[in-house]
Amino acid sequence: MLLARREGEQTYTFALVHAMPMDQEQLGLLGEGAVSVMRVELVGGEGIVEPVDNVPHCTSQAWLSGVAPYAYEELPLWPIPGVCRYCGCTWRRACNPPCWWVDKMETVCSAKSCVEKWEAAAVRGVPA
Repeated sequence: MLLARREGEQTYTFALVHAMPMDQEQLGLLGEGAVSVMRVELVGGEGIVEPVDNVPHCTSQAWLSGVAPYAYEELPLWPIPGVCRYCGCTWRRACNPPCWWVDKMETVCSAKSCVEKWEAAAVRGVPA
């Protein structure tokens, strides 16, 4: 899960160590309720760990309208079969020109830039 904080025009993101359901009044687009989280941040060499309550989902009106200073987003297990890990295309939203899968898990499409990134990752020893 990611936590985002808005300060004026800037948005900062943080990894979360814990989240639990809380307020159901600030719903996200798919009904995601607000959560209570532990924010972990490194500021000027100092580690900050603090609780933040009633954090709405990033699709909630509270976040989109700029009212909420924080929002969260779930992180999917990656890579997701059927979604290109580099460009995000799918069978229903293919690249232009149309692409196809080049790996057995269907996580890398045939677009030249995606194949190049996949091959470069393999050279560095990143699992496919």
